[in-house]
Amino acid sequence: MKKIKITHISDTHGHIPSTPNKCDIMIHTGDHDGLWNPKMEYEANTNHKLMNERKFIEQYENFNAWIGAMKEKGVFKDFIYVPGNHFPTMFINENDSPSKRFKNIMSNAYVVDSHNPIFKIQGVSFFGTSLQTTFGKWSFNKLDDELKEYFEKYMKNDHIFDIILSHAPPSGILDRAYRNYGRNVEETGCKFFADFVWKNVVRRKTQAVLFGHIHESYGMLEQFGCKFINSAAVDFQYNANRKPHTFEIEIEDK
Repeated sequence: MKKIKITHISDTHGHIPSTPNKCDIMIHTGDHDGLWNPKMEYEANTNHKLMNERKFIEQYENFNAWIGAMKEKGVFKDFIYVPGNHFPTMFINENDSPSKRFKNIMSNAYVVDSHNPIFKIQGVSFFGTSLQTTFGKWSFNKLDDELKEYFEKYMKNDHIFDIILSHAPPSGILDRAYRNYGRNVEETGCKFFADFVWKNVVRRKTQAVLFGHIHESYGMLEQFGCKFINSAAVDFQYNANRKPHTFEIEIEDK
């Protein structure tokens, strides 16, 4: 068996991470962008939209440069990025794929594509998606019927996923969001994603499920030999005060 070291971070919201622990693969499960709201594209005037587009591109160009510098220093070999709910719709194709333009901006990373969610890096088999249960008026929101069909489709194949990636959490796992300044608590995860996750964990021995999105539920728990990790780097008030999680998985040494 071969050990692969993974570092996971999420929801950096414009903050460039400090140099992480040395690892084989670093994974970011979405929302590096600042406080972009897709409603801006419909409600703002043309100049405002262009200003926010330039700011978004600049953020990711700087982020991509940091990824390249970390690779050159040997901090990690590969970097994976999952677009999150703050992702501007102008960079999303009709089939929920990130646009070629965005992938070119993030040339030092593998950008997860919900339309083609299965991929392999360094012998590690991944499933990755940005799709989420409807939450506010954000990107990648889907209706229940759409999510049910989507996740059932990928349960019908014979793939074994070592790691499952999503921006949003599965239902009931590190998914509690606080409303009305903490007076109300809401479980925000997707039940269809949860069904998909548990079937893979129990039947196919998935080793890690990584996500973010809900800043208040940062943390890690382990069940059935699988690590469930919410690595949101910022807290509820968008202060960047959380560290990435680093762990190892084992794969066959082919």
